Amino acid sequence: MNQQMETILMVNNLTKHYACGHKAVDNVSFSIRKGECLGVTGESGSGKSTLARCLLLLETIDQGEIQLHHQQISRLNKQEARLHWRKLQAVFQNPAAALNPKLKIIDSLMEPLDFSKKVVQDGGQNRIRTAEHLLVMVGLSSHLLDRYPHELSGGQQQRVLIARAISTQPDVIIFDEPTASLDVISQANILSLLKDLQDHLGMSYLFISHDLAAVHFLSHRIMVMKDGRIADHFEKEELFSEKRQPYTKKLLQVFES
Repeated sequence: MNQQMETILMVNNLTKHYACGHKAVDNVSFSIRKGECLGVTGESGSGKSTLARCLLLLETIDQGEIQLHHQQISRLNKQEARLHWRKLQAVFQNPAAALNPKLKIIDSLMEPLDFSKKVVQDGGQNRIRTAEHLLVMVGLSSHLLDRYPHELSGGQQQRVLIARAISTQPDVIIFDEPTASLDVISQANILSLLKDLQDHLGMSYLFISHDLAAVHFLSHRIMVMKDGRIADHFEKEELFSEKRQPYTKKLLQVFES
């Protein structure tokens, strides 16, 4: 990864408390460069998903700042934040929960572009062509556009959500445990798809997973979280270095077993 590449996302001293006083995210700082995948791993409860929700402005932060292309976004109100959602997209763990069961796949898929009015409504033909192209990019047949979510497998549903996420050509896509609810074969296929899309489109990823093997496969750098803090942060090639922190070595024992 070229160290001189442009920084897309910058997070400084991000802290999120809950009412009970628990610091779900505690003074976390990192950056993501253009075309880079930063992997975030750690055990359940380490703060990974709360971090994702803070970055997506779904949670208010108590301290720190989030900059997207050097623009401060962490203090935006809801109306202002909506303008940034096309630049910062997300794919979550449960695809079935993220798709409206009453909407056809084409309508769920095209929702971000419909909202931004980016697709010219020329009798619907341009919208259909765009939807077909997006499905092809994620390895799905266009005949799925008129189906409903329950008619697709979990892997197919997740591919639709990936297609939706890339539709606005975002600066960063946040993946929060995107393969956790899938079978082993679907997991491997989705990871390969994500790697191919990043190579082809040059997008930046924040990839969150408790699965260190998946993080190592997809990421350029790896950040390990424990109790809301960054316990370790390194280039993927340094995963097996003796310099790793004890907590990372503990996670490695599972990875190598």
